Amino acid sequence: MTPRRAARPPKVRRVSHGIPDERADSSRLDIDVLGPEARAVAGAAWADVERRVPGRSLTVGWDWTETWLAHFGSVVPHRLVVARQGGEPVGVALVTFDDWRRGPLRIRRVHLGTAGEPPGEGVHVERNGLLVRPEHAAGFADALVAAIRREHAWDAFLLDGFLEPDAAALLRTGGRWAVEPQSALVADLTAIDQGGPAGPFSSGLRKEWRRAERIAGPFEVEWPQSTERALAILDELIELHQARWEAEGSPGAFASGRSRGFHRELTTRLAGRGQIALMRVTGPQGLLGCRYDFIDGDRLLAYQTGWAPDGDDRVSTGRTLDLACMGAARAHGIRWWDWLAGDHWQKRRLSTGSYDLLWATRRRGIARWAAFDAARGGRRLAARARRRPA
Repeated sequence: MTPRRAARPPKVRRVSHGIPDERADSSRLDIDVLGPEARAVAGAAWADVERRVPGRSLTVGWDWTETWLAHFGSVVPHRLVVARQGGEPVGVALVTFDDWRRGPLRIRRVHLGTAGEPPGEGVHVERNGLLVRPEHAAGFADALVAAIRREHAWDAFLLDGFLEPDAAALLRTGGRWAVEPQSALVADLTAIDQGGPAGPFSSGLRKEWRRAERIAGPFEVEWPQSTERALAILDELIELHQARWEAEGSPGAFASGRSRGFHRELTTRLAGRGQIALMRVTGPQGLLGCRYDFIDGDRLLAYQTGWAPDGDDRVSTGRTLDLACMGAARAHGIRWWDWLAGDHWQKRRLSTGSYDLLWATRRRGIARWAAFDAARGGRRLAARARRRPA
């Protein structure tokens, strides 16, 4: 019998940085840059840091990250970065790479977090950030950027959907950043306790809700606790969502098999922990629609919807669905309904405040970017000329 060859240890590129961190006990962080084959090693460090830094955004947690890697890791080049002090993990990050092509020109991009998917397949990460112990935030940001600079040739370093404090630590690492804040609208649901689902909003919306209840209600919101039922509602939502968007000539958010696989596995992982809200709303006339959202502490992250075909013209299916789900969310202890990025007028009607999420780009390589910008400007002028009447 041939003896089994011992498994090779994962490749690790380790760089020590003597970068002072004003709030840390020591001035040295050791950075391990791990390849895809070392996912288990990174996962153990990730879980350790996550336990020590409670309250961080769902989208920087290992459940979200590992699920994304399982479905997109084979098509998106990536590295897993672990910062240690005295051998103990204090910060972790996913770094991904993609190319942005315009004709013969190629821009090599680096992202932090679950971004860089093939076109049309993205999960659109928001409330992104750094998972790091607070006393090491500044040192980790410096060491992470330095390690990426050594690890990979790039023309653009992107922050996608970052929370402001996490982005600030990275923006201070040097270089010239173009920062694009996007408003994320939120609704404080505490007013629902006295005024019903439309309580936090305008008198016009309260009147609209009463009319919807009179014409098409009362409404029942199913919020399943079992994984099996949650998956069934997700499948129904995907069917409704795709039918509506494809009828308008758009591929929809679930057109890709990888995207559908990601959301089904994520639902399986999070449903039992109460971190998924898959809601199905019905009334006497039948199904109104479904919502697919995430629970992050006392915050609901509004993600996707699937509406049934419009019924009575006097009732707005979308707003009625959202209001019914807001009432159910409040009953489940949710305070903040977070619409995430996108300042759409429909979201504004169902909001009471806002905060900023940041997208930022750091460019490198003046000549390459000059050629890229010139080519893009030329194409825009050509497109305008084609649209101009003769």
